Amino acid sequence: MTKESDNQLGEDIQALTLELTDAFTLDELRKLHQDLIGEKPPGRKPEIAENLSAYFNSPALKGIYDSLSEVERLAIAEALHSDYGYDPERFKATYGDRVNFGQRSSYLSAPMAVRIFLQYLQYNKYGVRKTLRNALLKVVPKPDPPSVASQDKLPESYNFFVSDGRRSSIEEGSATPLETVERSEPAQAELWSVLRMIKMGKLIMSDKTFKFSTETLLNIESTIGGDYYPLAKTGAIKELFFIKAHGWTSLLQAAGLAKASGKKLAFTKTGTASISQEPPKLVKSIWKAWLASDDQDELRRIDVIKGQTGRAKRSLSPPSQRRQKIANTLAECPSGKWISVDNFFKFMQALGNSFMLSHNPSTLYIGTSNYGSLEYWDTRWDVLHNRYVRCCLMECIATLGLIDIAFVHPLFGPKNYANIFGAEQLPFLSRYDGLLYFKINKLGAFCLDKSEIYTDVTSKNTARISVLQNKRITLVDGKLSIADALLLDSFSDLIAENTWELSTVKALVSCEAGLKVQSLRKFLESHDDQELPEQVQSFLRNIEDGAGAVRVTGTANIYTCRDKEIAKKIVSHSHTKKLCQLFGESQLVVRAADDIKFRDAIHVIGYGTASFTDL
Repeated sequence: MTKESDNQLGEDIQALTLELTDAFTLDELRKLHQDLIGEKPPGRKPEIAENLSAYFNSPALKGIYDSLSEVERLAIAEALHSDYGYDPERFKATYGDRVNFGQRSSYLSAPMAVRIFLQYLQYNKYGVRKTLRNALLKVVPKPDPPSVASQDKLPESYNFFVSDGRRSSIEEGSATPLETVERSEPAQAELWSVLRMIKMGKLIMSDKTFKFSTETLLNIESTIGGDYYPLAKTGAIKELFFIKAHGWTSLLQAAGLAKASGKKLAFTKTGTASISQEPPKLVKSIWKAWLASDDQDELRRIDVIKGQTGRAKRSLSPPSQRRQKIANTLAECPSGKWISVDNFFKFMQALGNSFMLSHNPSTLYIGTSNYGSLEYWDTRWDVLHNRYVRCCLMECIATLGLIDIAFVHPLFGPKNYANIFGAEQLPFLSRYDGLLYFKINKLGAFCLDKSEIYTDVTSKNTARISVLQNKRITLVDGKLSIADALLLDSFSDLIAENTWELSTVKALVSCEAGLKVQSLRKFLESHDDQELPEQVQSFLRNIEDGAGAVRVTGTANIYTCRDKEIAKKIVSHSHTKKLCQLFGESQLVVRAADDIKFRDAIHVIGYGTASFTDL
């Protein structure tokens, strides 16, 4: 060894001696000395600490490390090689166990050797002692990156929980079958249906609370073909109603495609332009926008958690931060494999994707604010955060079509909330408690940037159609892809099963929304072996010509004069004749852009405006 290395070793031994002297009692140091070195320890505390320090800074270090349990070695590896150190909660989520640092009390002291390797830092985090770091880097391998358990097939049934929070024994009648729902293709069709409802002004909402009426939610559910829990199976449990309906309206608003306009949900400019996108690309754009938005908060959908409004709302963490943590974890999950929600939740923690729901959890409560405060439950990731993640997965991510899901009735979900005051009598903590498994499908892989293109099961264009002279289109073989079915629906009416008739009105409305006639022509020509009939060619030409025949160039105001003489004087006066046009005998049309100039000009010639009731 060189002189410099000898000096460094001496400094490390001295520094570790001081650390051990401060960190351990005399009895603990004696016990560690006896167990590790195997010799009778000296009488004084500093001497024992120095012996241990020298021993740990010698070649014996590797033997000590190898003698530790697997859990202890993994904890040291995490503390040494990771940026976050040894975090007991995160470590348990990854490896299923925590490090035992030994017993310590006024009567009994039984420290574990791992305490010499690890020292407490802050916020329940531990790190490797700096004086041992360089030596440990030579003997401690890097741990494998975290992974999530997955499976190819689902179990046929689920052994549910009984009311006292313990899992029931496997007996006859204690299991309930799993419901599975595939979402990639149905979600694209549902999205198109909801967009059409917005276009037609059918989504009615309160202009004060901005909540949708029950009639509107029923209309959405009927239009999109039902919900995860059909109304017929929900009984009187209203909390289970309209999960997908709420999901779609929330997603479209959060993504900036729609917003409240009076008592209706209406398109924004972004929403109007979005209709012309291919469904998979539109879904991906909604997904990206939803991740970045703080407009809607899924926590509000867990109704039993109160204290989310008013001043308490300021304490809630931004929804975009929570969503991004979920998305980051999904990006690390395998596609096409079933993953249990519980394993996904542990995987989030293992990857360091934990999040806070509130910076002041004492404002959140169940039942009453005094006794039902969730201040001490905010750290229980398996209770509150678990429900929030389930909500995002089921109501938003599955509804958007990125994942397929498997679930049971929430009555059969986990009962780990039973010790919270005010929640012990609840049949379930959230309507999402029944979600058990999910699988990232092809659409999800596309949206998560796991694949560059989305290919659905019907993308091979095997469908064949027949286009007739009477403008009717019949599917004669195969199955249309979601994109083709939506395109056909935009330009025609379904008049019978697998038969459509081209519609001038629907075609023009779709063109106004941004769809192109060329897209329809390309679809018809590529799926019919015969040339398009002249009548259909003429229809397409007329739509292309008529779609842009009238353009909106601006808005205007109509002014009604007291009599036609005043109207004639204003329209002919040099100050106002360029700002207005005569409409009828006594009315004037003024462009909105010229409205202020017009009002100022009529003042000059001796006239003023009055409300309609004053005329």
